Amino acid sequence: MEELYLILGCFGNIDDGFINCRACENRILLINPKLFYYNEILDYLDNCGLFDKAIFDLNAIRNIIRVMQDKFEQVKKRLWHEKEYKKFDKFIQVHRDCGLYLKLELNKQISENSIIEEKTVPIINKEPEFQKPNLPFIRGRR
Repeated sequence: MEELYLILGCFGNIDDGFINCRACENRILLINPKLFYYNEILDYLDNCGLFDKAIFDLNAIRNIIRVMQDKFEQVKKRLWHEKEYKKFDKFIQVHRDCGLYLKLELNKQISENSIIEEKTVPIINKEPEFQKPNLPFIRGRR
């Protein structure tokens, strides 16, 4: 099974040459088989469409994080500590003008090891030889 990161980020904000934010990403959850409800979390994220594309709607992002916090409790604790959860909420409030996104990303350590090396094939750039077409001579009426 692959390990995934749930990433919350913003695109940055520049207002008339003044930089409010340069854009940032935060890995908010490592999704691996050690989590309780691992398959249910993957099913939920798939139903949200995160396996197809990132989510850019502010309300959808807030709702996904809230539902995950409430629904997928780990043994005797929540998915995120209350302090972390409040940081996510504050990040969303502060960066709402930047444009937010929520996406999934493969864990780089795993994906680097599983990449198949490409073989290079040399391309020979050689001009084709011109051959005069062998057409029969046809006389016209003139």
